[in-house]
Amino acid sequence: MSGERRAAAVAALLLAAVGLALAEGAWLAAALCLAAWALAGLAAAPPSIELSARRLISPSFLEPGRERLVEVEVEIRNAGLRLELVELEDRPPKGSSAAGGSTSWKGSLDSGASAFLRYSLRVGRGLHEFSAIRARAVDPFAAVESLAELPCPGRIVAPPAPAGGARASFSAPSARAFSGFSRARRAGAGLDFAGTRQYGPGDPLRDLNWRAWALWGEEIVNLREEERALDAGLILDCRAQAYERDEIFEAAVGAAASLAESLLDGGHRVAFLAYGSTIAWTPPGAGRVHRLRIRAAAAGAALGSHAAFERFDNLPVALFPPRSLVLLVSPLLPEDVEPLRSLVALGYSAGALRPRPGAACPPPGAAGRPPAEAAAARLARRMAGLEAELTASRLLRSGVALWDWEPGRPLGSALRIGALGDVYRGPRARGRVG
Repeated sequence: MSGERRAAAVAALLLAAVGLALAEGAWLAAALCLAAWALAGLAAAPPSIELSARRLISPSFLEPGRERLVEVEVEIRNAGLRLELVELEDRPPKGSSAAGGSTSWKGSLDSGASAFLRYSLRVGRGLHEFSAIRARAVDPFAAVESLAELPCPGRIVAPPAPAGGARASFSAPSARAFSGFSRARRAGAGLDFAGTRQYGPGDPLRDLNWRAWALWGEEIVNLREEERALDAGLILDCRAQAYERDEIFEAAVGAAASLAESLLDGGHRVAFLAYGSTIAWTPPGAGRVHRLRIRAAAAGAALGSHAAFERFDNLPVALFPPRSLVLLVSPLLPEDVEPLRSLVALGYSAGALRPRPGAACPPPGAAGRPPAEAAAARLARRMAGLEAELTASRLLRSGVALWDWEPGRPLGSALRIGALGDVYRGPRARGRVG
């Protein structure tokens, strides 16, 4: 029994008691009406909800860098009997805010008729999933109601904003057979001179540097470059402990997506791995459809923590093709050096892009601190900077290329002035990462 009917039953009992005490028929008649209405609700059936919902989202897949405004229209059709009073409510996904229109509707709905919800949403980066629509049908006379959840799936994919100017030339020890926009070092192939190395069995004699032989008596081979497509893997660090602020993580997501798209523009096969509370893997691929897959993967990246993924020791390295290019986007913790060294030891061409806010970007709340706390914060930042420099030097000595990038600035400038040059790959081969 509903609350209204319980209240009516209690009121009927009170009126009946007063009527009997005063021997007044009017009180008893009023009590009889309330009692009859209260008892009628026990036999009344709740309204039958036979509604179906259909959702239209325009656009459902946003372009990076565009205005994140989405128009949503939901049609709810009544396939059953007339509903005297029905309330409909759509719940926008988390991470979105209403920008216009209404997400609820109230009124009567005839059999075969439809009600429409039209509204606009402003969304941030992410995969935004819509839940079911809540429906409540009420019989005004009998005061009975029915509740239902109408399945109405929908998803908005909002990729990160591009970092800008991420075009760069990378190289790897192994290249694909077809041409691309990156240079691959191969003895005896290509036209551009790339360097020298010690002669090894199997090297063509035409590549011997006879001048070096005459001067120093050493067998030296000339290396040349040709433009070839590469197998590349992007790893986005999603570990919560690696980021001081959410803004740095958002910048890292945008940088990883921009690097992936730059590699796709160069004709390379690109894989994308988000490493955090879970491992989200997008297998290698190329083309327009694969570009959309990577955008969706970057849109769904989120910070998280898991004991198994606190370090990069559990990186699924076997997923990447042997001797391919592996790029990591991460603030880098000191304990991340050894796993990256292992990548180089396994023959991969490894590089890391490290988003670091500049000195002109103090942490939130720094302006209002007391002088003692401000001095301690400056000292802590100085120590963190020294630790970052030590990590960078260890990586560079290990053969891992490193680029420091200040979020808010074009990514291409960091790639051009970063750690470029030759990286030692073993006794017989050298490769250039940037």
